[in-house]
Amino acid sequence: MSIGLDSQPNPWLASLFSAVVPGAGHIYAGERQRGRWLIIIDLVMIGLLIIGVLFFKTEMVKVWASLSSLSLLMVANILLLSYRAWAAYDAY
Repeated sequence: MSIGLDSQPNPWLASLFSAVVPGAGHIYAGERQRGRWLIIIDLVMIGLLIIGVLFFKTEMVKVWASLSSLSLLMVANILLLSYRAWAAYDAY
């Protein structure tokens, strides 16, 4: 199967790419500037997480062990899932 210059990107494939790596589907669909920004945002979030784990490992374990922090962690996970779902929808 060859892809011609006039073929349109598959929206389902763009959504799949953005669900895995937010911004990848945008780049695939031709929205390079938006895709770059979403990838930069994702890399910054990953970088902050790595820095937090490397430098504040013991403090993070103590904080996450409390019940109120688990609620905050659940909210953060819901927000992250919402961000990834939005990126996939937006790439479609």
